[in-house]
Amino acid sequence: MKKLPFRALMALAFAVSASFSALSATYHVYPRGGAADLQAALEEVALSGEPGEVVVHAGEYAIRDSLSIWPETTLTLEEGVLLKAVQGFDGAMLVGRHWSVEPVNSVTHIQPGTTCPDVNCTHGGYSQCHDVIVQGGTWDRNSAATDNSAILVFRHSSGIVVRDLTAKNCSNHYFNFSGSENVLVDGVVFLDAVNYQGSDPDFWLKYKRGDKTRYQTIEAIHLDFMDEAGEAGSFPLDGTPCRDILISNCLFDSVFAGAGTHHYASKAPATNVRIENCDFRNLFSYAVYCFGFEQMAVRGNSVSGGRGLIDCKGASCVVEDNAVGSASLYGVFATEKAGVVLKRNTFSKAAGIAVCVRDGAVLDARDNVFDTTGGHAVTLIGCGKCVLSGNTFRNVAKTAILVSDKTVLDAVGNTIVSPGTQGITAQVGAKLAAQSNTISGAKGIGILVDSAAAGSSIVGNTVSATGSHGIRIFKTEGCTVDSNVVTGGNADGIVFDQCRSGTASRNTVTKTAKNAIRLVGTKAIPTTVAVKSNVFSTGKPKKSFDIRLGDYCKKCKLIGNVLSNNLYSFSKKGLSKNVLQPPSTKIAKIVRKPKTTVKVWWEKPAGVTGYQVQYAPNSKFKKAKTKTVSSAKTAKATIKKLAKNKKYWFRVRAVQTIRKVDYVSAWSAARSVKP
Repeated sequence: MKKLPFRALMALAFAVSASFSALSATYHVYPRGGAADLQAALEEVALSGEPGEVVVHAGEYAIRDSLSIWPETTLTLEEGVLLKAVQGFDGAMLVGRHWSVEPVNSVTHIQPGTTCPDVNCTHGGYSQCHDVIVQGGTWDRNSAATDNSAILVFRHSSGIVVRDLTAKNCSNHYFNFSGSENVLVDGVVFLDAVNYQGSDPDFWLKYKRGDKTRYQTIEAIHLDFMDEAGEAGSFPLDGTPCRDILISNCLFDSVFAGAGTHHYASKAPATNVRIENCDFRNLFSYAVYCFGFEQMAVRGNSVSGGRGLIDCKGASCVVEDNAVGSASLYGVFATEKAGVVLKRNTFSKAAGIAVCVRDGAVLDARDNVFDTTGGHAVTLIGCGKCVLSGNTFRNVAKTAILVSDKTVLDAVGNTIVSPGTQGITAQVGAKLAAQSNTISGAKGIGILVDSAAAGSSIVGNTVSATGSHGIRIFKTEGCTVDSNVVTGGNADGIVFDQCRSGTASRNTVTKTAKNAIRLVGTKAIPTTVAVKSNVFSTGKPKKSFDIRLGDYCKKCKLIGNVLSNNLYSFSKKGLSKNVLQPPSTKIAKIVRKPKTTVKVWWEKPAGVTGYQVQYAPNSKFKKAKTKTVSSAKTAKATIKKLAKNKKYWFRVRAVQTIRKVDYVSAWSAARSVKP
């Protein structure tokens, strides 16, 4: 890989440049001098007062104490260099330092220990170490089970580049960039975390998760805030956050977690953190921890194994073009008012839920693919306004989209194939607007609205071949079911159960195993629904019905529906409590010839048993006469013995006869004919 100079590299990553542009001297280190010569060379660069480079030649170097590096230094490890910590050494392998205030340029006053242990330190913000490049070689922390230290540490720093090296065998954060800005980590390989088995009580207070074999929130790259919760012992603890961080083209294999922080900022949030084109394999936990970040972007990464891609709390994050496979818990977990945008990601073979969003968080998910999950694909619990648009769900073990606890969801244009239970479920006060979704092969119900918020809507969806009902509305008021196509299924096409209000209009329901639509209530909660202008056709006319109306349905309006089999299931008690009106017709043609005779033709609506033709010599149809046509196949009538010199008005309505009772449609628009 071509080595870009520091200035060009930082400009590429952040559109900023370093404070130096050329190296004044190069210092060479060879294995015979060991780590002592390496530290001496780094000090020479620092004391020179000019930018410099230390080149480490091939060989193995034993690290017994922390190496210190100062501003404006490039540390290059050539191919074949191995820096290996000696077990029992408790400290980071390389630490970014700053100079004491007095006196300047004295080796004896270089700060030892952590980046700065001086509680009175005034080097806050991003002023401690700056403009450093660390590149190449293998860094082996060689942690014993009782060691608890990092490989590289830069706090309160700016303009740090770490690239093209391998870091391995670490029991803590591999790299720590807390309170730093303009950091680039590129082309780094992180390998083989070591499970800490020591007795540090502070460590277990922070990290224990049930047993000592998995302290699952230790990120390989630590991006914390400079406060007591995250960085106790390094000063000043002024709350400085990370900003302008790019982590790219890295491999994380068998480490605890990838990058980020699991602490909230005490003051300002971290901003503009980008994790791009990295490969996360066999992690114990999440690839990314994002707590309280703003402008976080996770793009083009691949994840296989581990808990999942990202744990996002109280943060704003864009997650795009990632491939997440074999997550053991959640592919994406967002909570505590986080705002997450998911675009063009692929989630496959998740053991649990692919995306879980809850507790006030907000999700905007578009054009993602969810394939073969062990639980639900997407769960939204207690969220704000969420959007799921253009996503594809295949072979989900449970419900593809589950919405609950007052979440508001717009689900638009999603494709759901063969979910293990429901296609979409909205429950416990959630408000659902499902529009133009395609759901096929659900083992349970296509769309279930169960005790949801009033005003939910199911519009323009296509539901087919479900194991149960196509659409079921249960104990939900004011739900609109409009312009859906429901085909096949092993139960009813549409069900309204114990709904005090609601509308089913312009739906087409065909080939259902049971009823095309069923309305059912209880004595405590009767159902009152308007069913208008639908096309209903049960698939088993000898065993089921186009419309089935229960006794506890009250004031339902069945208006203008087309019934291919003309099958209703009503009790007499049920009929008397509701309004039934067949589909209307309209006059197609009217001719008067001779003057005392008029011929009328009209359109044939489906599912009616006859017609009535009414005529009168006035537009208000006073003293009108009515002619009945008993055959649904006859769509014409001849009216004779009219007055020669009078103008007449005509109108037609359809008749549906059920149990010897005639139910009529609204009258058509009137047509007149002159003498």
